[in-house]
Amino acid sequence: MKIAKDIFVEINYTLTDGEGQLLDYTDANKPFQYVHGHKQMLKGLEAQMGGKQTGDKFIVSLLPNDAYGEYDAGLVSTVAPEDFEDAQSLKVGMMFHIPQVGGPPQSFRIIKIESHTITVDANHPLAGKTLNFDVEIMSMRQATKEDLIPKKHVCRKGKCTCPKKGDCGDDGCKDH
Repeated sequence: MKIAKDIFVEINYTLTDGEGQLLDYTDANKPFQYVHGHKQMLKGLEAQMGGKQTGDKFIVSLLPNDAYGEYDAGLVSTVAPEDFEDAQSLKVGMMFHIPQVGGPPQSFRIIKIESHTITVDANHPLAGKTLNFDVEIMSMRQATKEDLIPKKHVCRKGKCTCPKKGDCGDDGCKDH
């Protein structure tokens, strides 16, 4: 079997940036799972997965435009501390999500805190970076009907990315 549309795939990977800094990796016992052809991973990476087989190992380098885009300084702005419910608890690096009408929430992170302003950045944290994936195809099978149901969010390393608290269900990410 080869990877093609509607194939459920499990991979292990190590992700580094252009300077070789480790950014992410899968646990050998918990591979990343996706259904090929359903936009569940970076388009540039998914394109390189097509036609591969279980056991294949390869490296994919994605330039920023094939990953999270170029860094856009126009997505950095300052806001007043009063715009946050609990400004005293804010820390540099915290992520927030603002609901958007008719679309996914707008995510941003705090990059600087001063007495009268907070600087936020709506760029993806990996925007502007070349990404290098060292990939191993662990297994694959035809996707089931359940596999093909669109997911509201992704749970990675025990962190839920649900846009609204409670979307994960009673057990949090454990039920996904």
